[in-house]
Amino acid sequence: MDAVTLDTYTDLGVNHDRTGKPLGPSKKRLPSLTEAERDAYARVVTAGEVRFRRIEQERIPEAVAWHALRSLCAAPRS
Repeated sequence: MDAVTLDTYTDLGVNHDRTGKPLGPSKKRLPSLTEAERDAYARVVTAGEVRFRRIEQERIPEAVAWHALRSLCAAPRS
């Protein structure tokens, strides 16, 4: 997920896990993310004030996710 997707689907943002436990900041590093994905991730896991900690990605329309996946697969590899 990149910043554009994060901003587009803010209405899917949550601050609690499925059991109702509040989500807090994280220091976990995810080395396989792209730079755009790392930037979006940093926006929700920072120790600072945030609107939400997680986007419920499974609620993003399937066609949007499919298009993103196809674009990623078609992108030139470095």
